[in-house]
Amino acid sequence: MSDVNLTTLTQGEKVLCWDFDKTLVQGKNSLIFRKFVIDNLDKEHHIITFRNSSAGMLNYLNERMGWNENAIKSIVTLPPDLVDNFYRWNGRGMQWASEAIKNGNGNSRRYPHDNATAFDIVEAVEKAYEFKALATKSLGARILVDDYYYELLPHFKKHGLCLVDSLGDISV
Repeated sequence: MSDVNLTTLTQGEKVLCWDFDKTLVQGKNSLIFRKFVIDNLDKEHHIITFRNSSAGMLNYLNERMGWNENAIKSIVTLPPDLVDNFYRWNGRGMQWASEAIKNGNGNSRRYPHDNATAFDIVEAVEKAYEFKALATKSLGARILVDDYYYELLPHFKKHGLCLVDSLGDISV
């Protein structure tokens, strides 16, 4: 969802989820999002990230951004069983897999220096994408703000959740 008014969208919501990189930090709308969190401490805020560790995230927000240490209730990281494949195959691996499948070679060709088929790669990366929808739902939230909009959108639709493009046009 692009061209979003956060105040209107989150009216009545008790729980909100946020991505970290390019959303709460180093993104075009990060200042707006961080101010929104601080101005809405009556809501429960969670971070859901593809990172494999939450080490340093809260310190960064608390010390470098001057946040209230209670602003974020929890940080949910990518589960260990998804971490390796996601970081190995997201990007170039997905490009290779998409091309192989398009050319009818999804099962027969193997990814260079790996024993995975194109179908294996797509399945593993899609599981990581779906993880964010499932984590949002498990936290009792309906909304996630994230920069991986197009990759995550099918999974959010599948689970009846709302996804906001953190790189889109945002107002409060």
